[in-house]
This record gives sequence, structure tokens and C-alpha cells, in this order.
Amino acid sequence: MKNLFLISAIILIASSFMMVFTQPDCDDGITQISWKTDSNPQRYEQAELFEQWLIKNGHVDDDGKPVVKVVIDSSTNQSSLIQAVSGVGGDMIDALIFQYQPMGLCDDISEDAKQYGYSIDRAYPQFSWMMAVDGRQYGCAANAFCRNVWANVDTFKKYGMEPPPEEWTPEEFERIGKEFTRRANEGKERQEVFFIQSLIGEGYHLFLTICRSQGVDLYNETLTSSNLDNPVFADLFKLIYKWTYVDKLCPTPAETASMSADASLGRSCFTHFVSGRYAMITDVRSTVIPMRKSSFRPNISTSQMPMYEFKNMPLAVRPLILYKGSKNKELAKLFFRFLASREYSEHIIKSGDGLPPIPEYAMDNPDFLNPPEYPNEGNLHANELKWATTIAYGMPYTPYRSAEGNKWMMDSMSRYFNGLDTAEDAAAYGKRRYDESIRTTLRNNPKLKKKWEEACVIQQRIDSYKAAGRKIPARWIKNPFYLDYYRAKNMLEE
Repeated sequence: MKNLFLISAIILIASSFMMVFTQPDCDDGITQISWKTDSNPQRYEQAELFEQWLIKNGHVDDDGKPVVKVVIDSSTNQSSLIQAVSGVGGDMIDALIFQYQPMGLCDDISEDAKQYGYSIDRAYPQFSWMMAVDGRQYGCAANAFCRNVWANVDTFKKYGMEPPPEEWTPEEFERIGKEFTRRANEGKERQEVFFIQSLIGEGYHLFLTICRSQGVDLYNETLTSSNLDNPVFADLFKLIYKWTYVDKLCPTPAETASMSADASLGRSCFTHFVSGRYAMITDVRSTVIPMRKSSFRPNISTSQMPMYEFKNMPLAVRPLILYKGSKNKELAKLFFRFLASREYSEHIIKSGDGLPPIPEYAMDNPDFLNPPEYPNEGNLHANELKWATTIAYGMPYTPYRSAEGNKWMMDSMSRYFNGLDTAEDAAAYGKRRYDESIRTTLRNNPKLKKKWEEACVIQQRIDSYKAAGRKIPARWIKNPFYLDYYRAKNMLEE
């Protein structure tokens, strides 16, 4: 498998070199800059809108043509990263900052961002954690997403029930879910309708929200180790098992596999949602794009994830970085300025492609909050924006691990569900895998290892302060979730 990956990487790198050295830098005298991004058709529309913005704002040559043209280079995160490490990355890359910045692959854009209006302070509160390192900005947001619970109002009314409230606890989630599945499947030989989609494969965001609402995040205060062995996680493994196999609120993996579905609406679980087989799914605003093009337009109501006392919701961002090896950095920065413009945000608002990167353009904007052409979409726009700007936190990450956070958590839960481990042993297994992956990253980065070792010393102090009931100095904490949680609990020394 390793040899196969190496061969694939070599082929990809060789192809990238050929593309770089054979593709012209100019088109009709206009410099081209490369944007490594996904294959979403919205990206091509955005590149065209950028050219219009350039002309409107006077960024033209003597003939009145735009001074630069964006060329879309559809790439996966893995291929973009391999190419960037190999020295042939695009001028701009859709990238996770915590993966690229420690390897020195992205430029510091702090000063340009402040001067031209795309600094983090204009965006969502948690973007300072997701797009900056040590107070310096390395990413420019293209859009944002705050995952929440979508309810098919028509499905609930079909069985004589109202959709769930905007705020609810796990106990209320279970009570309403039991009543719904009882009504929806009454008199049927086997269960055909579920309260929500599978929480084994697609429940990470809901799972994390419940844990955070109890004051526990995936990583510790200094981001040096996983917290997966905290009893909160094992208890939640057991609860999700109960909801799946005992209460039957959501389908098992076998039931999910047996429900063949047309994927024309993007994901099979969304198809089940609009058809009424799932009363609810967890989703984000960008899903309205395929829904608006289809004949399936259910009436939708949205709720927070079920949670306990501490309010939180999962936030994601699609950031662009300025590739360190770009030969057209000043022209690429024009695109970043465009992403902060009213024209771009209005495009995001109209198209439904997530939340606009600058929330002020959506606030009190009826075209965003209640688009008149789509009354069935209910409160989904207003609620996602409200939660993104008030109680949302970025998904867990650590600078000491190059991968995203969900894999070992969900693998651990699967081990428990499949009878390979107790819930406690499965959680301990997951912690070991997270911590092993941190050590693997540090093995190849002495500078980062030294920083990690220093942070581990601080973590020991934090643990001793917690054990003694002492307030924790805010400057010690690098995990922004814990900063807010301890502040709310009066556990912080500021």
C-alpha cells in the first residue's frame, strides 16, 4: 500500500510539473493565476464575478481588460498538499491552515488583510483560531458553515407532530424521537422511517456538540493530547448505541446500506430526508443549492444540536491560502480582497453556497434571512447565521497533528458498536491512536517537537491547578473552546 501511494504521488508530482511548465502564464496578454479548489460549478461563477469586480474597481490594463484571470484547477486536499510540498502548488489553495502553515507553505497575509478589509475581525468570532497562527493571519475565508439539525416539517405533520424546538437536551431529543418513530412505523412489518440519519457514520458534529456542552473537547487545553479517555466520551458511545440499536431512532450501518437511494440530490441521506424516510438530518446551508434545482422542496425548520448546559455549535470555514511559492502574490491578493467585497457576499447569499465570509452583509438582509423565492426554507438561513456568530466553535484540531480530528473518535465508537471493546476500552484505544499520530508528526519536526514539549509542561500546571480548584491563567490555554468554557464557569484568571 505504501508503494502504491508513493507511485501515485510520483505520478501526480510529475503531472503537476508538466502542467506548470507547459501551461501559459498569460491568456491574450492577461496574467493567469491558479486556484486549487473543488469542482463545484460555483467556483467558475466566482472566477467570472471576480473579473467583473476587477473592471468595476479599476484593476485593468490600458485596454480596459482585467489585469489578471483566475484559472480553476480542481484538486483534492491530498493532491493539493502533495503538489504544494513538491513546489508546484497553485497561487491560491483551498487549504486547512493547521496543515499548511507548520510546513511553511503559506504566506502571512496579515498586513494586506488589515489594509484591504479581509482581516479576521470582520469575520466570525472563531475565525481567529481557524485562520491565524500566533496572531498572524494565513487564510482568507471564502464561506462558512454552521452545521445544525434540519427537520422536514411535512414529515412531522404527516404523523401529527410539530417539528422540534430550536433548543433541546439529549433527553428531549430521545423522548421526541421515540414518539415520532412509534407513530411513523405503527402497523408496519419492519421499520421504514427513522428520526434522524445514521449517527455512526455521520454523527460526528452532533457527538462533539454534546461532549462540549458538558465541558469536554477532543483535545486538551494546550492541544498536546487527546481527551478521548474522558468518561464523557464513553458515556456518549453508550447513548448513541442505545439510540441506534435499542430506541431505533436512527438506522444501523446495515440498514443504511440496505436503503438504496438516488444520489441526485448530492447525498443519499438527503434523498431520504426529502422523501420522508428520515425526519431529520444534520446539514448546512449549501445543501439548498441542489434542493433548489430539484422538484423536492420540503418545508424545513432548524434546531440546534441537542446539548446540555454549555451552548456550542460546530463551525467550519473554507479558507484560501496564498501559496508560498506563488510567482503572482500581489495579483492573488486582489482575489482575497474580492472575497471580502459586498459583490462576492451577495453572490454567496443568492446562490446558497454557505454563509458569506463577512457576516455583516447577511445581517438584517431579507434576501438572506427570508429569500422570497424559497419560502419552504423557513428559518434555516437566519438560524445558521445566528448560531455561527454567537455560539459556534471550530472543529477540533491540534497544530501537532496534520490530519483532521474525527477519524479515531468515530473508529473508536465503531469498535464499541461492533463488540470489539467496551465503551471505555474503545475510547482509550482512540486516545492512543490520536496521541500516536501526534508523536509521528513530531518525529519529523524537531522545531515543532520543542514547542510541544514546552506546552506539555504548561499542561501539567493546568492539570494541577484544576485538581486544586485554582483559577487557570488564560495565557496558558491554546484551545479556544476551553477559554470560553472556563470563563463561563469563572475558572479563568485573566
